[in-house]
Amino acid sequence: MDDNYKLDLERTKQVEDALFQKAIAGDVRACVTWLKFRSPERWDATMSVPPLQYVDNGVEEEIERLLDEAMTRPYREVADFV
Repeated sequence: MDDNYKLDLERTKQVEDALFQKAIAGDVRACVTWLKFRSPERWDATMSVPPLQYVDNGVEEEIERLLDEAMTRPYREVADFV
């Protein structure tokens, strides 16, 4: 191993240790960084979420009907209606 490689390994170890100490002290960013790199399968921010599917259950039409009905009533009746 050449000296530059050994020096690089030592510096990397120092940074890892410092990051770990900050995480243990409660630094949230250090915690997130540590966990993402140490256990990416559990802490990766990327999630696979299936796309939403539209379900026509008639709710939108019912809301529109109720709003239309409310708009045709005098104010006092609307307060009682709601």
